[in-house]
Amino acid sequence: MDSDGSNVHQLTFDASTHRSPAFSPDGSKIAYWSDASGRRNIYVMDADGCNSRQLTFDGESMDPAWSPDGSRIVFISNRALPTTWLVYTMDPDGNNVINLGAVAQNWQSRPVFSPDGQRIVFASTRDDFLGSIFLMNADGSGLQKLTPAPMTGQYAVWSQDATKIAFLGSLDPRRGQPSKVYVMDLATRNLTPITDFRAEPHAWAWVPLPGVAACHVRAKHGRRAKCAPNPPKF
Repeated sequence: MDSDGSNVHQLTFDASTHRSPAFSPDGSKIAYWSDASGRRNIYVMDADGCNSRQLTFDGESMDPAWSPDGSRIVFISNRALPTTWLVYTMDPDGNNVINLGAVAQNWQSRPVFSPDGQRIVFASTRDDFLGSIFLMNADGSGLQKLTPAPMTGQYAVWSQDATKIAFLGSLDPRRGQPSKVYVMDLATRNLTPITDFRAEPHAWAWVPLPGVAACHVRAKHGRRAKCAPNPPKF
């Protein structure tokens, strides 16, 4: 659809699940995962919905995201072990799959390349079964945990200048601390909450305005809520 919500076109028509669509940087392709084959795997199609083709076949794979130059797709897969979802990258045609490494018996999710293509941020249960935010280089080296214990985190996205991330987190879920959208400065690790309610944010993104983080938030019981009034600029 157009940016104003008009001119909506349906791209998939079968009864299968199709999720996590991601445009290639040049806007010509869309990567997504689907269970059309009977298992969850990653597909790529043209931006108009034509020429859909399956890219992954071993185990199951989800959460595709493009590198900024469009040369790689990062994703998670349990191809190595059914109970473990690891972070991988591959070429846009499904070739040259590389395991970026993880700890067995853990779940990695929502990996995303930084805007400069040098790093990948993702969530993992390796330290906490509720999930934490981790950062690594694009080749899998230099792994760092970003969220301090007992804080949890998931669904991280990058600022355009690659200096900050926004994510859903709770300062201490075991003591009833609510989940909010936070912005973290990667140089200082300072955290700033940008929502002021107990809610369940499920999608947000940095908008192309200097230092502004925008989010679309679903509150409990199906109600919708906006971001905090006058959210801080970064």
